[in-house]
Amino acid sequence: MNQVNCPICGKKCVKSGKTKAGSQRWLCKSCKTSSTHKINNESKELQFFLNWLFGKEFQAMMPGEGRTFRRKTVKFWNI
Repeated sequence: MNQVNCPICGKKCVKSGKTKAGSQRWLCKSCKTSSTHKINNESKELQFFLNWLFGKEFQAMMPGEGRTFRRKTVKFWNI
């Protein structure tokens, strides 16, 4: 199960419905704050970029004809 800790006090949060956009809302019972938890995919996207960089595929061969690849890996081009 996905366990989220409170960004304020650090204690465990419980599920508390969904936002209008459909994201899970979390509630801390000790300090009564509500938040949404964002999943960090940067390491996965970096690995995707490095596989392309050291591989033999063209960007046009990637999903979305390269547009999706460029959008997801834009932050790694300065490396």
